[in-house]
Amino acid sequence: MGNSRFNPPSRSRIAVRVFPLATFVFVLAMPVMDSVSRQLEAEGLGRVPSAVSLAPDAAPVVVVSPDAGHFERTQAFFQSFPQVCLKGTEVNDLQRERCQGLWSKAWIMAGVASLPFLAFFLMLGGFLQYAGAFYGRVRRQVRQGQPTFSGRVSRREGLDRGLFGYFLGMNRVAVEAVGQRKQVWVYLPESEPLPLPGQTLSVFDAGKAWGKSRFFGVLYAPHLAVH
Repeated sequence: MGNSRFNPPSRSRIAVRVFPLATFVFVLAMPVMDSVSRQLEAEGLGRVPSAVSLAPDAAPVVVVSPDAGHFERTQAFFQSFPQVCLKGTEVNDLQRERCQGLWSKAWIMAGVASLPFLAFFLMLGGFLQYAGAFYGRVRRQVRQGQPTFSGRVSRREGLDRGLFGYFLGMNRVAVEAVGQRKQVWVYLPESEPLPLPGQTLSVFDAGKAWGKSRFFGVLYAPHLAVH
């Protein structure tokens, strides 16, 4: 592409931006986790095992408050987990049946406890995948060298880039299409210096994103032909 540069932000930079949002999703998932846990407990799943159920080789019971959250109840469950089940030293069918039940509950409680973490990583990973797809689409257009139009920068916004620009690591400038009265927001990687008013950009249509048409720009190069 000659002197047409395209340097999208790194995945780590985008991840740092999205991390607080993913953490917020984690917090929102906590009451959902507790609600699921209490529903399962009401159905007889996920209860702390009794110390006498597998005597004499049973762990001491850890008592938790009825209002305790799922994390606390899960911790108490595993602290009270009988050693005979962990070691696989059951001596009769009754013990084996009870251990099987406890292992089933252990998987259920661990699965429910993973819900906030799953929500966190889905948010973080999903956004990184989305950003990669967006920049991949723009990269292909820039490599093809066929901008949608050329335009002159009329206003620089810098840090006033909106949530879309912030999370994807971009600044934006207002660009007026050459020979037209149309003015659009055009995004550029924040690693690139903001173009000055009057400079010409080659503008590429990045398609719909977050419900709006998005445009991406690189500094104009004569070999980029507007189609």
